Amino acid sequence: MTKPITEQRLYNITLFYLERFDSSKLKVKQMLERRIQKEKLKGAIIPDDTPTLIQNVIKRMEDLGYLNDERFAKIQIKNLSQAGKSKSFILNKLKTSGISNNISQELLNAYDEENESSDLTRAEKWLKKHKKGQFRTKDANAFYQKDLAALARAGFSYDVAQKALKTNPTSEDYFID
Repeated sequence: MTKPITEQRLYNITLFYLERFDSSKLKVKQMLERRIQKEKLKGAIIPDDTPTLIQNVIKRMEDLGYLNDERFAKIQIKNLSQAGKSKSFILNKLKTSGISNNISQELLNAYDEENESSDLTRAEKWLKKHKKGQFRTKDANAFYQKDLAALARAGFSYDVAQKALKTNPTSEDYFID
C-alpha cells in the first residue's frame, strides 16, 4: 500500500529533489506531476485538489527561497556558456525550463557584457572542446566544411562559425597535446 498524497508529502518530495538539483518552477511542477502519476499507477488514491497542492508547495518553496527562476537561469547561462554552447542553445534550454524569453534574453545579455563573452567566444570554446577547426591535430583546412557543419548543428550562425574557424590561436593554452 502506498502513502497518501498530501501537501506535506509533496513538500518533502520537492525538498528532497531540490537538495540534489537546482530547478525552475516548471521543472518542479512537472516532477511532482510525474510522481503523482507513478503513485496513481501503483493504485494510490489521488485527491482531486492535487493541482492546488502542487501550486501551494511551489509557492512555499519560492517563499523559502529554495525556488528562484532568475537564479536558476543565471546558473544555467554561466554553465552552458562555459561549456561552449551557442546563444540559441542556451535560450532554448531556458525556454524548456519555463523561463520566459524576455528574462532569458536580458540575463544572457547581462552575462555577455559582464564576462566579455559572445557567440564567437562560445564557438571557439566549442571547437577546443571537440578538437575541431584549428584545434585538430591533422590539417584543419581539409575538414573546414565538416567543422562548419558541426558548428551549425551546435546552433551557431554561419557568420559566427566562419569567424571561429578562421581564428588563429594566439596563446599556448589553445594548443592541445
